[in-house]
Amino acid sequence: MKLLLKLFLLHSASNFASVQGFSPSASTAVSPIPRVLLESSVSPFDGKEEEHADLAAPSSSSTGYKKVESADNSSNANRREAAVHMLRQQTTVLKTSMVVAVLTAALKRLPHKSLVYNLQTGTIIFMIGDWAAQILTHWKLNSPWSKFELDKKRFILSTVLGCIWGGYINPLIYATVEHLIPGKSVRLVLTKMLVTCSILSTWGNYTTMMFRKFFKQLWEGISKKEEKTKTLITNSWTDSIQSCNQDFKEVLSDDLKIWPLYDLVCYSLISPAVRPITNALMASAWAMYMSIASAKAAPSPKEN
Repeated sequence: MKLLLKLFLLHSASNFASVQGFSPSASTAVSPIPRVLLESSVSPFDGKEEEHADLAAPSSSSTGYKKVESADNSSNANRREAAVHMLRQQTTVLKTSMVVAVLTAALKRLPHKSLVYNLQTGTIIFMIGDWAAQILTHWKLNSPWSKFELDKKRFILSTVLGCIWGGYINPLIYATVEHLIPGKSVRLVLTKMLVTCSILSTWGNYTTMMFRKFFKQLWEGISKKEEKTKTLITNSWTDSIQSCNQDFKEVLSDDLKIWPLYDLVCYSLISPAVRPITNALMASAWAMYMSIASAKAAPSPKEN
C-alpha cells in the first residue's frame, strides 16, 4: 500500500508540473507551487522601488530652487562678461589718453603757455565728447552693454580734431574778434555775435563735419584695400560732401538755437580771462552733438 501511495503521489506531482510548464527529470525533484500562492505572493522589494524612485526624482521645490540659482548664475556671468567687454573697449581711450598726456608734457616746454593750455583743453573736450556721444547713442538703442563697440576710428579722429579745431582755431577766432571789435555796447556785442556766428556756425560746422566724415571713410577704405588710393580719395570726398550737404541744414538750425545766445552772453558778461573755460564747457556739449551728427552714414550712390 505504501508503495502504491508513493507511486500515486509521484504521478500526481508529474501531472501538476506538466500543467504548470515544468518538465521534471529523474534526477531533479520539483516541488509544485500552487497558482494562488504565485499570484498572491508579495515581493520583498514591493514598496521599496517606489521609495527609491521618490528619492531619485527631485522634488518640485528643489527643481525650482535650482532653476532660480541657475538663472542667477547666468545673470552674474552676463554682467561679468559685459564688464570685461566694456573694459576691453576702453583700451583705445586709455591709449589715446596716454598719447595726449605725453604730447602735453612735451608741449609744456613751449613759451606760449596759453596755446598749450588751449590745445590740451580742446583735445580732452573732444575726446570726452565723442566717447560720451557713442555711449549715449548705444544707450538710446536699448542694446545690452555686452554688445557695445567703440568706434575707434571715429574716436581718434575726434581727438585730432579737438587738438586742431577746439584747441587752436576756435579760441583764435574768439580772441581775434574781441581784439578787432573791442567794447561792450549793444551794437558792438551784436556785431561780434554776427561775425562769430557767420564763421563758426557756417564754415566751422561744415569743416568739422567734413573732416570727420572724409577721414573716417578714407581710413575704412584703406583698411579694406578694396579700391586704389586715388579712386578711394575721390569717392570719399564726393560721398562726404553729399552727406554734409544733406545733414548741414539740420545742424545749422540747431546751432542757431544755441550759439548766438551764448555769444551775446560771452561778449557782454564773461570776461576774456574766463572765456576759455566757458567756451570749453559749451564746446564739450556741442562736440557730443557734432559727433552724433557726423556719424550718420553717408548716402550711397544708389540712393542718389
